[in-house]
Amino acid sequence: MESACGREFPVLAQKLFGNVRLHFSDAPIERRYLRSAMLGQCRVSELMAGAHTVYGDHVVRASHDPDMLKLLIQSEGISLIEQGGRAVEFGSAFPVLYDPVRPYTLVNRTNVRLTMLQVPRLAFSPRAIAGLNGPRRPEGSLACFCHVLKATLLSALAEAEGLKEADRAQLGSILIDMARPLIER
Repeated sequence: MESACGREFPVLAQKLFGNVRLHFSDAPIERRYLRSAMLGQCRVSELMAGAHTVYGDHVVRASHDPDMLKLLIQSEGISLIEQGGRAVEFGSAFPVLYDPVRPYTLVNRTNVRLTMLQVPRLAFSPRAIAGLNGPRRPEGSLACFCHVLKATLLSALAEAEGLKEADRAQLGSILIDMARPLIER
């Protein structure tokens, strides 16, 4: 488990999420909090921060973790992600899925609290990956499932430190399977 708050937040964010630039508004730095754990091939993270922008414009195929797709599930705040000429607004109960290999800009317009699941690209079909040429929200019929997934992710994050490596790997495999209906639509 890794965590950071305040001034250390951007350092850990860059370590975990790759070559991104962060620009914070005037929100107090005490609002910044990030915790994250690897569960097998998945990374689960929770973060809280004031309004800020994430620039993923220096992303290349050989960047930090090019094989990870990202699913963001916000419980607080309003955000907008732009990628590949497509802009998607999301917020409470409106998750978003995107491929960070392609350049993107994520604008968190308000204070945010979100849970992030990063899953390995290789776990999904080439057709599903090709369909992620820009950000998208899951179908409305999956909204309830997204609430359950968020609760599962937060529970997994809370229990991660106490799990043996084999259990962490098994839990990561389960999370990949839970993400499948959102990615391979």
